[in-house]
Amino acid sequence: MMKFILLTIALLLLSPVAWAYRPLEGIILPLGDNPPVVVEQISSSLQDTKLGRSLIWDTTLILKNTSAKPIRAFEVEVIMTDIQGKVITRLVRPFVVPIEPQAQTTQQLSQLHLAWPGSATAVRVKTVTFADETRWELPVP
Repeated sequence: MMKFILLTIALLLLSPVAWAYRPLEGIILPLGDNPPVVVEQISSSLQDTKLGRSLIWDTTLILKNTSAKPIRAFEVEVIMTDIQGKVITRLVRPFVVPIEPQAQTTQQLSQLHLAWPGSATAVRVKTVTFADETRWELPVP
C-alpha cells in the first residue's frame, strides 16, 4: 500500500514536467497573396535536441522560396500562446540566410524560457530581402 501511495505522489509531481515536454501545435499564419516565402512546417517543443536543467524551447521552421529571385535574408514573427489563446511570447527574429528560387531552408530558434507553459506556436514571415536588395513586406490588414 505504501508503494502505491508513493508511486501516486511521484506521478502527480512529475505530470506537469511531462506535460511541459510535449510538442506544441504549429500554426502557419496567412501571408497575403503571392508571398515570396512560405512556411511549410513548424515544430516546437521543450528541449527537442538536448535535455538540460533550463527550459529551452527548440522551434524548427521549414521555409520555401516561392519567388523567381534569390533571397538574401528574411524576418519571421513567432507567437506562442497558452491553452486559452493568450499570447505568452511574441518575437521577431531576422535570419540572414540565402535561399535560391524554389529551394527550402530549415532554421532553428532556441530560446531560454520562451513560452512555458505554451500550447501553440504561430509563425509568419514579416519581411524578405532579395539578393538584388529589393524588399517584400507583409501587407498590413
